[in-house]
Amino acid sequence: MKAMQGFWGFQFLAYSCLALLPACSGESGEAAGSGGAVAQDAATGGASSDAGGASSAGGAANSGGATNSGGATNTGGSASSKPSLAVCPPDVLNEPAHADIPTGTYSVPVPAALTPYASYPIQDITFCEAAGVTTLAYRLPALLTGAQERVAFQGAWNASSASFELSSADGTSSCKPVGKVYTCTEHFTNLKIDASKLSKELAALPPADAANKAKVAEVFGQDPIGVLTFTGP
Repeated sequence: MKAMQGFWGFQFLAYSCLALLPACSGESGEAAGSGGAVAQDAATGGASSDAGGASSAGGAANSGGATNSGGATNTGGSASSKPSLAVCPPDVLNEPAHADIPTGTYSVPVPAALTPYASYPIQDITFCEAAGVTTLAYRLPALLTGAQERVAFQGAWNASSASFELSSADGTSSCKPVGKVYTCTEHFTNLKIDASKLSKELAALPPADAANKAKVAEVFGQDPIGVLTFTGP
């Protein structure tokens, strides 16, 4: 009898174990699955970190700023470097004129309709330097003043504006070089205009030209400003 009870007890234990096996296996699987999910999350996090690192590296590339920090064209110094000029003689302001530039053009700012008549050839321009002093001198057109009045300005190179800033009792002249071409913006004071001689100069022109040149001379007489341009050495 005791043998039969032991047998059936063994069978009951075996059956219980078999019945509980799927549940046990499921719990183990869930645990394993959870572990796998954690591992996958960790891997994903690592990938995100890698991606973040790549993004950061990209930012470093962007902040490199080779184009911005290069700045060679802006800081090359060609615009602010002082040009070399001819050496002035001791009597540079005396006649006869010391001509360093053979020709140039003087223009008067006028209304558009008069622009074709507002430019004049200039000859024998003095443009030189000695002992740090720059001199610009030339004769204004007779068709503006009646007589070819000689004007002269002196001053020095201004590195900030990259121009020669000159002045005198005749007024001011600001000469800015672009390559070898100089543009001098000028404002005159105490300018003498001989109306009688101006009329004679205008009378030698064809009637249409004379009429328009007379209007330009009138504009210049009221506001004596102009622009001298020439090509330097």
